[in-house]
Amino acid sequence: MTALFVQCYSYSDSAISAAGKNPDPNRLLKPAPGYQIVQRECTVCHSERLIIQNRTTREGWSEIIRWMQRTQNLREFSQQDEKAILDYLAENYAPQAMGRRSPLTIREWYVLEP
Repeated sequence: MTALFVQCYSYSDSAISAAGKNPDPNRLLKPAPGYQIVQRECTVCHSERLIIQNRTTREGWSEIIRWMQRTQNLREFSQQDEKAILDYLAENYAPQAMGRRSPLTIREWYVLEP
């Protein structure tokens, strides 16, 4: 029989706000209100890296949670916990504008002569 040990960290939102940075430098999640519950509930099954690489809208995060509940045996959260999780994820891991600059607008074409 194999024993499974899970290390849990607990930081209060006030300690995170007071620190102004992640209280544990080995953690990847942004320290902000709601950090504690997301870290506690989400990283039991997967790494923080999975969270920070999957940016989406609040509705997208809700769909991901529902998918994990249907297919990955994720427990149902209380309304208060689910709201705190979604608030944190939507605020800190929403889609970002990324990539190249917007295309140039060409107003007039001209031909270069050799």
